[in-house]
Amino acid sequence: MVSSAPLARYREQPASDDGKFGNTYFRWTLLHTLIVVTLCFMPIWMHFVLPDFVAYINASGMAFFSLMWILIAGNAVLNMWRMTREPLLPDRPPDVQENGRARFRHIVIVPCYLDPINVLFDCLGSLLSQQHPERLVVVVAFEKKTPDVQMKIETVKQAFQGRFGELLISVHTIRWETEIPGGCSNKNFALRTAHRHVSQMDPQYQETSYTVTTCDTDTLFSPRYFEVLEGAYSQENPVGSPVKLCVWQGPLFYNWNLDQRPFFNRITGIMRSLMMLGGLISFNLNPMSVFSYPLELGLEAGFINPRYSVDDIIFLVRVMCSARRGIPVKLLRVPVISGPTIGTSFCEEVDEWARQIRRWIIGSSESFHYFLTHYRGRPFFAGLRWFLMFFVYYAVLLCCAGLFTAAAAVPLPGSVWPHEFLRYAGLVSLVLQYSVFAVAFVIDRCAIRHMTVKENVSFFRNFIHWLVSPLVLLVYSLIAFYAVVKFAFRGKKDAGHVMAAKAGFQAVTAVRAEVGAEAQTSQTAQASQAEESFAEESFHSRCEDEGRQNPLEGRGGGLANLATCTAPPIRPGTFHALSDGALSYELNPRPMSFPLSRQGLDPSVCVGEAANSATNVEDKEDKVLCHLPDSFYFGSMPFPTLPSGRCSQGSPQVFTYGL
Repeated sequence: MVSSAPLARYREQPASDDGKFGNTYFRWTLLHTLIVVTLCFMPIWMHFVLPDFVAYINASGMAFFSLMWILIAGNAVLNMWRMTREPLLPDRPPDVQENGRARFRHIVIVPCYLDPINVLFDCLGSLLSQQHPERLVVVVAFEKKTPDVQMKIETVKQAFQGRFGELLISVHTIRWETEIPGGCSNKNFALRTAHRHVSQMDPQYQETSYTVTTCDTDTLFSPRYFEVLEGAYSQENPVGSPVKLCVWQGPLFYNWNLDQRPFFNRITGIMRSLMMLGGLISFNLNPMSVFSYPLELGLEAGFINPRYSVDDIIFLVRVMCSARRGIPVKLLRVPVISGPTIGTSFCEEVDEWARQIRRWIIGSSESFHYFLTHYRGRPFFAGLRWFLMFFVYYAVLLCCAGLFTAAAAVPLPGSVWPHEFLRYAGLVSLVLQYSVFAVAFVIDRCAIRHMTVKENVSFFRNFIHWLVSPLVLLVYSLIAFYAVVKFAFRGKKDAGHVMAAKAGFQAVTAVRAEVGAEAQTSQTAQASQAEESFAEESFHSRCEDEGRQNPLEGRGGGLANLATCTAPPIRPGTFHALSDGALSYELNPRPMSFPLSRQGLDPSVCVGEAANSATNVEDKEDKVLCHLPDSFYFGSMPFPTLPSGRCSQGSPQVFTYGL
């Protein structure tokens, strides 16, 4: 598996970060705001400036928007077809290696801020389901001010040490003179830490093809993600040749409890998947949330600018300006499940949905400013093409299209219709838009079938959501317009990191050791009474009572009772991939028993593999927030937890940086 020659890397160390904070108010975002306001209300002010031609202008604008939507829908269908041609499960045993291929290692950055620890476990569990977890260098990136950061570090260490090639834990402290709090500065620190670690600790670093993957905590990787990534890398980069700089984007689907979200949240998630497949990837605009690239690209750009808040939208323009060449965004034919915006009540759902829309739009406005500030004419045509498509997509289509169409429908006095058919331009545009929305809903159904996700959504509910989609996107445009205008007045300080809420993902996977004195006494008494008679059957029944099941299988229930992707521990056995892509599971003959610790653990809470050793639990009870289950899920497919030490040679180690 080792290549015969060292890789031709462009540089050995990441580009230094010598940038500074710009002016807070006088920024290119003011020009961005002026253009957006002008376009949104063009049908109204043009009515008074050119009354004889405004009907033509309105019809041309709506025709352009319709053409863009149709183009996005067509690209999305094509990319969806390409993705579904790849099987979801591995087609060969994990211990089979192909000769003549490069040696791969993958740096995976998993940030954790205020995220529930069980959501973090689900993300790391999806990494354990990969064909070769021993090739992964997993970096769990905490902030120094994260509540209970030391306890979370100990929890991750106990659960995941020895299960990956290497497990690093970084703790980032904000440097206020050059950074702002948020994902950019945290991931930048984690990436530089990871590079320094692998370049010093890996004796085969020069002969190894390294990739970098960044994600959010609420991410579930397909079981073939890194296998497909290696294939795409090998196709682009023959062994011994200079590494081609590009970004790989796997299609994102927001089907993590999406059937339990309110209508506006679900519609937005479905449309975001369509825009990802047909817009961001096809137009080479920017990656989003979860993406991968060669390590050399990160070194060339100096990874992530820590003075911005949205790392994914601004990433492509940063690396393009740094490398002075076009950087294509290529489809990675493997799905990724991501969490939608979420809240624990309807009001919180509305608030979180609006907050994240404002964050995305402000991030695009900041990218507009970044390009005009850092672009130096190279690449000339690729840079201008990217800037034009980026502005059309984010400013014109997402911010202006809905408001432009609504303004054009306002019956102003003295309106002139040179031709009668121009009266129906808005109706034709609406029909075409509904057709595109229908494509988005069909793609969503195909995606959940491909990913084996089960959702409880009736035909009638789908039909109602399809009907109100234009209204939801109109409100989306209103919120985006408000964010752009507000940003012009508040300046850079309005571009801080707004972390997506994930409290609605909380489930019984997380076992908090520190409880109140009264609750702890009650739990200890319950454990004492139940421990002697606690058998496998009662364990499963209690888990079912708590609702701990695969959340990607549709079911009813309140928002506060949502489960994550972990499932009740199952009897150990062996998984087999069948020829038709299905998964066969063969039980071992001996059942498992699950003793509980007496130190504050409620027997009604599902505890996984880490609870098998009562001694370990008792020794670290004051440090552990969550226990590792026996299985993780992607869709309805379970993947057993790897034994500790399988991936690491010698004594398993966890490297901690920043404390």
